[in-house]
Amino acid sequence: VMFAGDEAQQQAAFTFAAWLTSTETQVTWDEQTTFMPIRQSVADSADFQTWLNETEPRLIPFVESQQYAINRPPVAVYAELSDVFSANLERALYGQVSTEDALTNAEVAVNALLR
Repeated sequence: VMFAGDEAQQQAAFTFAAWLTSTETQVTWDEQTTFMPIRQSVADSADFQTWLNETEPRLIPFVESQQYAINRPPVAVYAELSDVFSANLERALYGQVSTEDALTNAEVAVNALLR
């Protein structure tokens, strides 16, 4: 609708998208669903901070760590990459292989998937 509709439909779609992603709406959404904020303005808002501190303080470390979050890479084989990396990391965590070997094995497997 945003791109294919007539001008009125496009405007309505834009208005809806702006409302849905607004700080006020996202604060309400996050309070009702306990989802993480999608925007810094939501995390910083007084309403969200009050709710976080009074209702869900267990989420504070997660909200604070979001500043370090990055998006997953846009590759078709991301799920396979994640599985390979996780499997190798798990082996290292259980002491089955050294950290160096786990990372080397993961590198080889990931590079093979990316070819």
